[in-house]
Amino acid sequence: MVKESSMIDFQVHENQIALKQKLEYVLKTFNDLYSVTKKTTISYGSIMDDSVVIMPANEGEFFDRNEPEPKNICFSLWEGKEIPFLFHNSVNELIKKNTETSSVVISADILLSAFYFLSCWQEHTSNEEDSMGRFPYKSSMIGKLGIAKIPVVNYYFDILKKAIQEFHGNESVISYRQQLGLKVGLTHDIDQCKTGWKEENFRRLLDGKIISGISKIISRPFNNDVWFNFSSIMEHEQKKSISSSFYFIAEKQKAGSYPNADYMIESPEMNSRVNELISEGFEVGIHGSIGTGFDLEKFRAEIQKFQSEELGGRFHYLMMRIPETWKIIEESELTYDSTLGFAEMIGFRNGFCYPFQPYDFENDKHFTFWEYPMNVMDKTLMQPEYLHLDPGEAVKNVQGLINEIQKWNGYATLNWHNNTLSGYKYREWVNVYHEIIDYCLSINGSISSIMNHYKNMQK
Repeated sequence: MVKESSMIDFQVHENQIALKQKLEYVLKTFNDLYSVTKKTTISYGSIMDDSVVIMPANEGEFFDRNEPEPKNICFSLWEGKEIPFLFHNSVNELIKKNTETSSVVISADILLSAFYFLSCWQEHTSNEEDSMGRFPYKSSMIGKLGIAKIPVVNYYFDILKKAIQEFHGNESVISYRQQLGLKVGLTHDIDQCKTGWKEENFRRLLDGKIISGISKIISRPFNNDVWFNFSSIMEHEQKKSISSSFYFIAEKQKAGSYPNADYMIESPEMNSRVNELISEGFEVGIHGSIGTGFDLEKFRAEIQKFQSEELGGRFHYLMMRIPETWKIIEESELTYDSTLGFAEMIGFRNGFCYPFQPYDFENDKHFTFWEYPMNVMDKTLMQPEYLHLDPGEAVKNVQGLINEIQKWNGYATLNWHNNTLSGYKYREWVNVYHEIIDYCLSINGSISSIMNHYKNMQK
């Protein structure tokens, strides 16, 4: 487990003492990324000699009032990006030296801004949800500020990093705790693997390929379904010396009008396929069925169908509510979750391009599980109700996002369903997937299952 740095002495002025646990959570997350090698005093709220001073925004009561959105927001340039600073009308000279006190002063309240986004504070306080109980992208501050593709928390942390370096006058006082370079968690949600022949051939018929469609229908009883493509996915990834996570649904019955799996995870056929994936070094995780993100007992019952001491996964349709779902994940003792992402937009739902331990608002501390934010989902790129990009646009958008994550030696999570990796209906999107994977490898990205990264992180 990554330990908090003992080199930071954090001092909070008595006027802001009620915020101390929230601020310490932000510094804990900062320390998960960076190692500070020289003793450093960080003062929040007062000018202290020989310290890095963060000037508070005097908006501590904002959190007591449970307000979802700050009234004052300004933008300032940092590392080539216009970055929002919450609770401020304006920010001048982000980092400056105070020679009289031998301190370095950060003029913006980067800690409160970071806490707001990192903890998903807005979702904690807002009652807005879509028809599936999800927090809508269009209602989020991330969406309203137009920063979905900017990991703003990483920029706040970079300001703190540079201030500490300037205070000591030595670039070597901070180093990354994590592996340098781009890390990619490759994941596959397995919603359907038995009914591809219906959709595939319906699309052929719509496109006027009558003979081909009828021929495929006739030959269906003698062949595996086109979406039962686990072997081909494994083979492609093994050729590139990469691995991935496969998330299976443990419930076949529909929930209202919404489908769960089209297979039975307990069946001999699926059990054999799961064992093969595991034996070949791939991760098998849980794709919590509809409603399990709001129902602890149902989720626990589904977990029992997976024979794994360390289990991670993602909820079907990205159905989660904060903080309810995070509490369920904690109580179910899931090792990690990778649901945190918008169905409508690629990018960063909480402004952060690393795995992190979410904030427990009820107990003012971090949860024990790790959240691996989902940055890119195939359905987000292609579907009419979401971005509805053509394949070429999709590749460019994802490459731009990957470049931004690489800038911070960050972690990108990709979600590509098995049914968009074969067949006639999604033939163009198979190529998009290959182009994205090849691009990540071309810039020396390390691609593996999320569980593999999690275990390496704990060493």
